[in-house]
Amino acid sequence: MIDKTRRNLFETIRHFQHDLDFEPHSTPIATAAAPGSLEKIRVMCARLNAGEDLHHPNDQQTAACWELQWEMGSVIMAEAKALRESMRVKRNEAQPKRVMALHAARATKQREAEVRKAKTLIRITKNGK
Repeated sequence: MIDKTRRNLFETIRHFQHDLDFEPHSTPIATAAAPGSLEKIRVMCARLNAGEDLHHPNDQQTAACWELQWEMGSVIMAEAKALRESMRVKRNEAQPKRVMALHAARATKQREAEVRKAKTLIRITKNGK
């Protein structure tokens, strides 16, 4: 029989195709990292890789109420949207002039094709009378 306690979560999922057989084989060391911080995420990833429990009872807890957490999340989302928009603007500004000229040439060719079609239709209708 395979020793299930020696596996981390990923090995358990790979072997059993689910995580129901995962049993943490040790208790992690408590961390003072703030919940949601990059440091806390790194600690939790290390815990997963080591096959430890994800949470420790003495880990730092947030004392913020639900409304404050919601407000903090809204601020983070707004900042992420602003950053994404600024990155889009920078990307558009960095677009080479050559590419913009190609787009303009393509639009001109499309307009010329539409004009030719319109002239052909006018000619056909005049000759048909």
